[in-house]
Order: sequence, then structure tokens, then C-alpha cells
Amino acid sequence: MSINDSFYRNERSGSFANAVALGEAEGYQSLFLFGRNPDIDSAQEEHFVAWGTYQFQPTAGPMYLSSTNSGDVGLVYVVLALDENLLPVTCVGTTNGQGGSQLIGPEGQTDFLRANTMFNVTPAGTASVGDIYLGMESAPVGGIPSDANKVLLAGAEEQQSSQAVFTIPANATGLLSALVITTNRNSNGGNSDVYLNTRNLLTGGPSRRRTEAGVQVSGSSIVQYNLEYPVNLGSGTDVSLSAEASVNNTSLAGGFQLLLVDN
Repeated sequence: MSINDSFYRNERSGSFANAVALGEAEGYQSLFLFGRNPDIDSAQEEHFVAWGTYQFQPTAGPMYLSSTNSGDVGLVYVVLALDENLLPVTCVGTTNGQGGSQLIGPEGQTDFLRANTMFNVTPAGTASVGDIYLGMESAPVGGIPSDANKVLLAGAEEQQSSQAVFTIPANATGLLSALVITTNRNSNGGNSDVYLNTRNLLTGGPSRRRTEAGVQVSGSSIVQYNLEYPVNLGSGTDVSLSAEASVNNTSLAGGFQLLLVDN
């Protein structure tokens, strides 16, 4: 039993991990970020997002919700965003079909530098018919922003964003403790390399490759990579998974476990 588990042994949660998940451990938050890319090729390295390579936005600006289906009007999404100072802002946005619906924070914020996740909270459990994008374009064609302006995608199947990317807020430190990778029942054979990448916006410098895992993709398999000591990710760190495969059209999914600790 760890010191933290001992401290929480008389609580309802029974352990420190459960206390964090239940919101009983003040100053701690657990997150699992998961994404999928159905078409990873041998000639390039792509992040775990449905459209290929993820591009972190260089500057803060307005963000807009849009759908690939014109009938998706009035759906409500919670967006966990970061403002221009990388401080967390919980926004509630409403879709307007394929047109861009601007995201506005609870205190009137209109410029955001990052958005870490979003999910459908529409009353009565109404699901979107189309895919819901969060992007930097006010009038995306067909509801789909250009790749350079895409921020998040909540597919019609998932009803929440599914990208293995995250930015540590300015008021927290991130501890990354595990990676999970699955080959999604591939039948094309070959293998792939998966990389954990980080880049700190506040201290500067290029993206760093922190670790990698090799995956055999013939048939189906899963790799769970638990770190004995978590990777310390400072405030303002962009975190992402990327991959390259020995055979084109390889489908991979993966994610990472984070513990956010208030600074």
C-alpha cells in the first residue's frame, strides 16, 4: 500500500487513484486521452487523429463548432479549452448545422489557444447525425475546416473527441504514467513504431520524442506500456502520440494516462 493509499484508506474511495477519479483528492485530476488513425503510412509520421497529422495552433483566436450534417442544429457540447494564457476555460457551445457557431467562454472569452476535449451533453440524449468539428474557421465548407484549422473532431459514432493530443494548462503539472496502443484488427501485416512527443510552449524549443514502442500489426494486438516513474510534463506542454508503419493503410489506435496536479 502506498503512502497516498494509506492516507485515503478510510475514505469512501478506498485508494488514492479512486479518490482522484471520484473528485475527492483536491488538486488532482485524472485523464485518459485516446485517438485513432485508420490510415497510417510508411512514408510519413502521423498523429493519432482521424484526419492525419495534427497541427497545434500557433496563436490564439476564435473557435467554431460545425457539423458535416446540416440538420445538426441546437446540439450542446462541452469544450474544455485553454485561453491565450493557457488557463483552462470550460465552454458550452451549440451547433448550427454546417455553419460555424462561435465558442464563447463563461466570462465572454472569445480567443482560445488550445482545446483539449469536447463531448455531447445535449438533453434527452440527442446524438449528432454528422461529425462535429471544432475549428478556427467561421464558415467551413460543408462543416469541415481545413486540416490546418482543425482543432477537435467528435465523430458521430463516438459523440466525443477522440484525439491522442493534450496540452497541460498553465496552472498545472502533468504526470504521464502509461501508454496503450492497439492495432485495430489489421490484416495487412507489417509493424509500426509509436512515439510519445512533447513540446513546451512556455519554455520554447522543438518537439521532443520522449519514448517509443514497437507494435506488430499482423492480426490484432494491444500494447500497454506502464512507466515505473511517471514522465513529468510541465505547464504549457503539448503532448501527442504519432506513428509510422511498414505497410501503408495501417490502422492504429492509442492513448496515454495523465494525472494533472495543481501548481
